[in-house]
Amino acid sequence: MDPMLGSAIADARALGYAIGLHTAGTYPKRLRAALPLVEWVGLDVKAPLDDPEHYDRVTGRQGSAAGVSACLDALLRADIKFEVRTTLHPSWFDDGALLRLAIDLLTRGVHHWVLQLARPPSLADWRMEHDYPSNATLERLRQIIPGVDLRLT
Repeated sequence: MDPMLGSAIADARALGYAIGLHTAGTYPKRLRAALPLVEWVGLDVKAPLDDPEHYDRVTGRQGSAAGVSACLDALLRADIKFEVRTTLHPSWFDDGALLRLAIDLLTRGVHHWVLQLARPPSLADWRMEHDYPSNATLERLRQIIPGVDLRLT
């Protein structure tokens, strides 16, 4: 978001640091400009990209899916390591939405997808209590994208 991002990256690289960039994908033009300067990108995909209304409900921002889609396209064209990740909550994603997103990501060329649970401090207990996402759903997602990880942080 910061217009001085390129300068800050250049300063950090001059000190010998490798650069990773985390983004919600709201500024595709700025991301494309930063890609030659970074070694890795983490892109948040907050809802199915083919369902702009759902995306807007999750983000609270009109038209946000288009920017994320453009950022994902830029990452897929770039020669750079990246991670697509989605934060899950049962009020944001039912099984159908998760499966649609998995198919869409695979169709676009994503092979590594990290699922992160929106959660209280004790994730393991919460997941067991709520069975979300269910083991059956995780297995179906891994059949679509074998590189699906559930991040338990």
